[in-house]
Amino acid sequence: MIKKLSKLLIMYIFVLLLTSCWDSKDTNKQSIAISVGVDYVNDNVEFSGEMAKLTPSTNNENAEASDVYKMLSYGKTFEQARRNYESVTPAPVFLGATRIVIIGTNHAKRGIGPYLNRIDEMYDYRKTLLVVVGRESPTEI
Repeated sequence: MIKKLSKLLIMYIFVLLLTSCWDSKDTNKQSIAISVGVDYVNDNVEFSGEMAKLTPSTNNENAEASDVYKMLSYGKTFEQARRNYESVTPAPVFLGATRIVIIGTNHAKRGIGPYLNRIDEMYDYRKTLLVVVGRESPTEI
């Protein structure tokens, strides 16, 4: 009986110790992306996005999204444009709150399959993400 209880207690302790949040970064120390846009402009990849501008409430307990920061970067390849985008953001980009990805027609004409695969494979994006192809540039929308 004591062996069974000790095994059960050890298993219970392991369960408590092994369950944790693997990406436990504070949301106050991240840039929260609301929308992302990708397009080709003058043979460069244009990566744009809107980041939530969080302002503290009156009682300093919660934060509210009141406005957005608009970010823009360019690069010869998608990876370079994305790296430039992340270098101008003040904090690491959190993509879990992204609601929409807008792909420009210039980018769509060159093929969006690799980008859609990237979105599907990345754990950062939510699976209910809306991906659209816009007639205008994502920066205009």
